[in-house]
Amino acid sequence: MDCASEELEYGSALHWYDSDNKAWVRYDGRLKAWRGWAEARSEELPVRPREWRPWSELVDASTHPYIRWFKNASTNITFTALDGHLLSGHGSDAGPSVAAPVTSCTQLFTGRF
Repeated sequence: MDCASEELEYGSALHWYDSDNKAWVRYDGRLKAWRGWAEARSEELPVRPREWRPWSELVDASTHPYIRWFKNASTNITFTALDGHLLSGHGSDAGPSVAAPVTSCTQLFTGRF
């Protein structure tokens, strides 16, 4: 696997904020392009080309020994886990579950409220 493909594989695991379009995007390996949803309207956006990146550098080692991954990028695990799950058409499927180790309580999220 070449470096660009490996970088995109990392990027496909989460949704990233596209500040130009005010949208949350994710790399779609099937389409070989970035796609996402407008922040305010929850509607799908036109795809961005494969070459586009929400980060300026994958790895920034300029402050060695500290490493910064995905420099200048923003992500949101809640959007990835919940909103992305619903907006990609999986609302009727079981979504992520959350377990609270202190109380032994588990909550399963779905698109049905």
